[in-house]
Amino acid sequence: MNGRMLTIGAALLLAAACGTTNAPSPTTTLAARATTAIATMSPTEMAAMGSPTAAPAAATVAPAAAPVLNVTTIAPPPAATPPPAPATTPDPTTAPDPTTAPAPMSAPVVTPAPPAPGTPVAVTLTDTSIRLSATSVSAGAITFTVRNGGTTSHEFVVLQTAIAQNALPPDPANPGTVVEPGFLGKVANLAPGATSSLTLTLGPGSYVLLCNLPAHYSALGMHIAFSVR
Repeated sequence: MNGRMLTIGAALLLAAACGTTNAPSPTTTLAARATTAIATMSPTEMAAMGSPTAAPAAATVAPAAAPVLNVTTIAPPPAATPPPAPATTPDPTTAPDPTTAPAPMSAPVVTPAPPAPGTPVAVTLTDTSIRLSATSVSAGAITFTVRNGGTTSHEFVVLQTAIAQNALPPDPANPGTVVEPGFLGKVANLAPGATSSLTLTLGPGSYVLLCNLPAHYSALGMHIAFSVR
């Protein structure tokens, strides 16, 4: 029985693989023999080999696996660096004109400084005379330190003049006084007992020192000669 079953099985497989054609072939003969063998099989043999007339199950074809793609992650390109800002060119319409000369500055007004204290000469005014610690000094800055030793107000006037100290002419505009040629400076309205000073730069020459309050020069004789060499 086993030999018959092998023959039938082989015939069925060939028939399924090649299909039925009109031309006679060994395969067709083998299929016919298988059919004849099946017809002569007993029910017990047929049950032992299963249903021979059933068509073989179609082979299950597994679907092809999807191809695996090798995906490469591409990094984004680096951000572009902005170009440096162009240098600013100064506007020629607002730039200063180099050919324009600055406005000249006015020269400052310089006030001459008073002479520094120099050779001291002590002066004492009395009600009838003028007394000096020195009647002749060298040229330069001279400081007269004046003290009123009288009982009334006096003044001290310095004149540079060649006129003799007792020959000054009267001043017609101010009765009791004399003219003051070559006036250089004075200490005015010095009260009794008060002290003041006067610094002058004197050049070589003849000078007259006096008190020119009314009648003090002519009546009281308050005048004296002074020289600078």
